[in-house]
Amino acid sequence: MTGEERTVPLPKGDYVAAVRDGCRRCAEHAGLLASQAAIDKLLDSPYLHSSYTALSAAHGVALPLAFPNVLAELNLLSLLALLNFGSSFRVPLHERTGRGTYDNVRALLLSLYLDDSSPSLLSAQGMQAVGKEKVAELLRVSIHEERPHPTMPAIVLGELRGPMFEFVSLVTGVLNETGEILVEQGYQDLGSFVAESLREAERVGKTKGKGPEAGVVLERLARAFPAFRDMSLVKGQPVYILKKSLFLLHSLHLRFASRSPPPFPIPSTGDLPAFADNVLPSMLVRLGVIPLSEAADPGLRTAFGPVDDRLLEMPLAEEQGNGKDAPSQLPTPGPTLSPEQVTTLRAAAITALDDLASRARERGINLGEGGITAVGLDGWLWTSAKRRGDWRRVGRFVQGQPGVYF
Repeated sequence: MTGEERTVPLPKGDYVAAVRDGCRRCAEHAGLLASQAAIDKLLDSPYLHSSYTALSAAHGVALPLAFPNVLAELNLLSLLALLNFGSSFRVPLHERTGRGTYDNVRALLLSLYLDDSSPSLLSAQGMQAVGKEKVAELLRVSIHEERPHPTMPAIVLGELRGPMFEFVSLVTGVLNETGEILVEQGYQDLGSFVAESLREAERVGKTKGKGPEAGVVLERLARAFPAFRDMSLVKGQPVYILKKSLFLLHSLHLRFASRSPPPFPIPSTGDLPAFADNVLPSMLVRLGVIPLSEAADPGLRTAFGPVDDRLLEMPLAEEQGNGKDAPSQLPTPGPTLSPEQVTTLRAAAITALDDLASRARERGINLGEGGITAVGLDGWLWTSAKRRGDWRRVGRFVQGQPGVYF
């Protein structure tokens, strides 16, 4: 985490409103607000109407495990959210493992769950103590890169360096730091902290005659753990994204809200902002929803390829895959951007999806269960970007100084 991210003041008041207000202000000042024409074009697209219902609830949170109890599943989903970052390592991870970042994080979680270390690597103590070598082993990547010996050409040296070492170091650092905080505060694991936060959200909601308040969980996570403190300063103004916390709330809603009764108090997520990484803004730029031609930052105006209207048409048969690239087909690299440019585009994506959902309600466009929502559009875009071949080939930006938030 950078020093700037650590010094951003926490929101005052409602955390959900802070995300929306800060992102809209940022997008407006950056000249990245979507036009109504661009919004209507997407809302009228054949592809949206044919696929939204099926894809809007697909966020990749179902895990192929038999959990002994709901607390164990809650803990693993909480860790999935905690480690849901590393988008800037998509290409090197594909090169080493044949999988993208999120699939590698899921695989790591499965390995952590199945590992027989004592204490469990899913516990606060296990997280606090795990080392880089163990994380690399579970990810099945090498954190050494070979280079010739400077004076003896026949000898090759292995050094701890390169993108895999950087990614593993970030993952290990987040686990260690979060585990240490949990141990200091007396929690058995991250799931225990989240369960307590959900109960507090229910208590606060009842005092207002409402259901569990999502903002309470967002606030508790941000106050307790730097790895959930997804916020930055842009032109001196705070911008709150909170992607991992919002993702966690929606994951819990997808997994538990339909149970009768739910095992935990689950906040409604239908009115939450989207949880933007690099997929949503990269796709919205290429779909023409986020305009770059008049961006205040001239570096953004030419950072991406041209708008491609074909991406909103029905996909050709050969583009309808299972979300897996051929082993030899590496992802298309996107532009490398500064942290401020990245935050600005993520904020623009959150604002654009809010505007799309609002316009859909205004026009009476009802797709999926509960109509078009920002969170539903998030799922639709994210899943389409995995399953459609032409969408998968859209280059996604990376951050020149990778962090632990997306």
